[in-house]
This record gives sequence, structure tokens and C-alpha cells, in this order.
Amino acid sequence: MSPTFWEYVLDEPNAKAHWQLVRNWSKESNGDDILKKFCIAAHQAGLNETKVMETVSIDRRTLKFLDPKYKPMQIDVVKYGIDLEGRDPVKNKKFWWFTEGHTPDCVYYLVPVNAQKTEFGLLEYICNIKY
Repeated sequence: MSPTFWEYVLDEPNAKAHWQLVRNWSKESNGDDILKKFCIAAHQAGLNETKVMETVSIDRRTLKFLDPKYKPMQIDVVKYGIDLEGRDPVKNKKFWWFTEGHTPDCVYYLVPVNAQKTEFGLLEYICNIKY
């Protein structure tokens, strides 16, 4: 198995991790559609629900750890939104965030740790994403 960013950066201060697979998708003309399909597959693998993605984006955010031996780091975070009621996407939308896992078929779901939703903690590790 090839090493991922986790093996390279957890011991480095002010580490930065780039999710190359997702960055490559974003450069394609149908990149949003590819990313939405990946989000649908991740949602299915993690929550056993198939939903329609209303919105999807990728941004640089800060990952914070409970263990003080690991320093905060900048990571690529995928954010997706689902219209839960199927009516008004502004009022009924729920969002999820995840970042790269150790293998291409895995992600770490994240939880916001500040009100601005620019800093996150690890929530759950999901694998077997079929996309």
C-alpha cells in the first residue's frame, strides 16, 4: 500500500495535505458531477442512504486533533449538501464534510469545531466507497 498524506505530515508543524484525486476531478469539465457521485457513494457507505446532492465544494480547512501531540494542519475538505425535505433547499439543507482516507475508497467524515465551520475534528472513518 502506498503511503498517504497522514503518514507524511502528522509529525510536521503547520503541515498541509492536498487530496490529489479530488483536485484532479475539479480540473475536469464534469468535475462537480464526478465529485457529487463520489459524495453519493460515500453517503451510501456511511449512512446507508442514497440521496441527491444539491451542492458540493472543496475548500482548504484546518484539521484539529484532541491529542495535543498532533498539531493542527491544513487539509482539503469536501462539503456536500442535501435538501432533506425536497422542497426549499435553503431551509431544509443539511451539510456533511469529509477528507481523504488512507486508501482511495475511504474518507474521514469531519465535525465542525468552530461556529465559522473552518476548523474540523475527525468524526468517523468510512471505507468501501464504490464510485
